[in-house]
Amino acid sequence: MIGVINLSILEFKWQQTTNPRDILTVIANYAKGRRTVKITYQKVKTGEIVEREVEPYSLRYKTGRRGRGRYFYGFCASHGGIHSFLVDNIIGVKG
Repeated sequence: MIGVINLSILEFKWQQTTNPRDILTVIANYAKGRRTVKITYQKVKTGEIVEREVEPYSLRYKTGRRGRGRYFYGFCASHGGIHSFLVDNIIGVKG
């Protein structure tokens, strides 16, 4: 099952947060405004903490064999393409 958040109803409000409740809202606002956001992220496989500049375009809730969770997808310059990020592993975001 995949759920999609409608980005067109959200408004840009925050510039920076480490509050897990606000992280999704910040990412959605940057996606709506077609802005690049900097995230501090803990990699799922290695646990390594990294910073990435990402242009988000989609937020989704997924369920599957590996469990379920909220993900966002966006263009990541470090990866040179579209990449998915588990929202629960985002430590902070800033614009």
